[in-house]
Amino acid sequence: MTSKEIYDRIYSCESQDDVEALVNERIEELEKNSNEETMGQGYTDIYRNFISSKVHYKPAAKIGDGDCPDLLYDDVSDYVSLINDIRKSKSYNLTSLFTSMLFSIDSSLPSNRDERDRLFVYMSNASRSSMSIKEIKKEECAMCSEKAGLAHNMFKFLGYDSELICGQRNGINHAYNLVFPNGYDNGPVVLYDPSHHIDYVNDMGRKVSFGYFIELDESQHNLMLVGNMVDLSTDKSVSRLERFYDMSNRCQDYKARIDNVEYGIGLRIKNNTDLNSKTVV
Repeated sequence: MTSKEIYDRIYSCESQDDVEALVNERIEELEKNSNEETMGQGYTDIYRNFISSKVHYKPAAKIGDGDCPDLLYDDVSDYVSLINDIRKSKSYNLTSLFTSMLFSIDSSLPSNRDERDRLFVYMSNASRSSMSIKEIKKEECAMCSEKAGLAHNMFKFLGYDSELICGQRNGINHAYNLVFPNGYDNGPVVLYDPSHHIDYVNDMGRKVSFGYFIELDESQHNLMLVGNMVDLSTDKSVSRLERFYDMSNRCQDYKARIDNVEYGIGLRIKNNTDLNSKTVV
């Protein structure tokens, strides 16, 4: 199914049974078109395919002295919840989708514990070849690898071309997404980070949050592809949100927090442009 076909199907659903039928049909289609392969931290820098049950997704390169068990995105309720959230509005586009996905992923994969708790969960399952995302949900210990993996699958589910990136943010290993609204290898390229928000705050400390995205120009994307950390800012994203949501009228007392940040592709970043292409699957 194309993104347009999926869009039409979403708004033609008349009941929860219709939503669940759509989810099952789309997942079956994506599973059928998938292949067995290993990807994730320490294996791939860029991954384009749907993370199906055939895929060995490694959210960490190692757990102790052994391999990390495969993480399975086997909870279809995530896609049901996303569609239900989308259907609250009469239409959606990529700008609104970024925020719908933010709330869906934050609700599904809370991060209420620290990295040591997450490590313990994986170590407790180290003797197994795979573990369910439901176990991460239960322990509320999701980090960027789990969130970016789910976001990637959500984009693919909705028919958008997406990449799951194992890279860096401000010098720290970090997983995030690149989205191609006009198809792979066509501009623009939009960075989406489900682990972060674009926040508006008022004088009382109250906060309104939106999905975190930054549109890359061609030179920025090319520099990242050859191994550079690239300076980025959410200033243009904020302007886009203010136009889209009419923020000047709806949230007059709120001011956006502009984020100036560095992103890179690959876990070992070098600041030069004489590098081989990144590992892509």
